[in-house]
Amino acid sequence: MRSKKPYDDAKLETLGARFSSTDVQKEADLAAGLLQRHGPVFCLYGRGQAFAGRFESKREAHRGFVVERTEGVAAKQNAIAGLNETFDAGWTWVEQAHAILGPFCRRDAEFALRVEKLTPEAEAELAMAVAGFNALLEEKKPELDADVPIDDLIAAAAELVVRLNAVLGDKAQAKVGAKSDTRELDRLDGELYLEIADLYDAGRKAVRAGRIHAPMTDFRFRYCVTGRRRPAAEPPTPA
Repeated sequence: MRSKKPYDDAKLETLGARFSSTDVQKEADLAAGLLQRHGPVFCLYGRGQAFAGRFESKREAHRGFVVERTEGVAAKQNAIAGLNETFDAGWTWVEQAHAILGPFCRRDAEFALRVEKLTPEAEAELAMAVAGFNALLEEKKPELDADVPIDDLIAAAAELVVRLNAVLGDKAQAKVGAKSDTRELDRLDGELYLEIADLYDAGRKAVRAGRIHAPMTDFRFRYCVTGRRRPAAEPPTPA
């Protein structure tokens, strides 16, 4: 089980600014439906009627903010779209490099430790990971099969590091759109996100315990997702 990290107001703003307020609203609607459907079970996990009432009040306040600050919400959503494009490119590059380096880790404990230390867990670590993995790719290039397109991957690294540092270094990546007129909304986005995350976590525990009979995917984020966690696009419908 993962530990729960504490969040003060500043961290809540940072977290909330990372997601579109519209997506938070949609996610909260899904969570409210789950609370209504599985209320007695959620009560066993500390989320009964009193929690549901507080959650509903928070949803109403959030809806009011979104209506009042449409311009700020739209600007934030556009900025987040640009962030996600860069982070997607970063995760894709890192995961490709990690797969290429994987076989060397199986045979060399010291090299495996170097790869492990560079492997990112969060978006803020992506730029450093790309730079570090790029050095490892250069090191192992002579040992790779000739048909592995390593040159293209290495060539893309420098520009990608610049892009990642640009979005990560300017007032921190999650502060996008956190102007004075949207800070309170960002904080509320963050509060709702954490409450939904904990609710989903409780739901997954209940599914594993056999207390809720529903797919585990019912208790995973569908709108408030970033980078590599975003679901793949639906395949086109055959003509």
